[in-house]
Amino acid sequence: MVDKDVLVINIPCIGEDLNNELNKKVDEYNKIIHKLCKDYSFKLVDFNFWQKSQLKINTNKYFISKKPFKMVLDSIFVRSPIISNIVSKKRNLVTTIDGVHLNDHSARKLAELIKEKISSK
Repeated sequence: MVDKDVLVINIPCIGEDLNNELNKKVDEYNKIIHKLCKDYSFKLVDFNFWQKSQLKINTNKYFISKKPFKMVLDSIFVRSPIISNIVSKKRNLVTTIDGVHLNDHSARKLAELIKEKISSK
């Protein structure tokens, strides 16, 4: 890794319920990722921290549909940022369109955080 900068993005929340079991596991893995970044001087984009700051007041339990047809429709219709934002708002979600995939606002924030980290020394 000599003369190379390594940029690591930690695991985002899975579902917008911060207290669900998946997010507890994500927290465990992110602690390990944080330690490895510190130990090896990798740059860490802590997207999970930002996402949690947005979700603190959200109690929405919506999570990806278990109905295959609805999942297919989601994958077709939410490709446009405009539509994905409408779907996200309709479902009362803050950072995602379905509990997993980022909405336009979150995708832009992730890009901004990456740009800031790349620009920093």
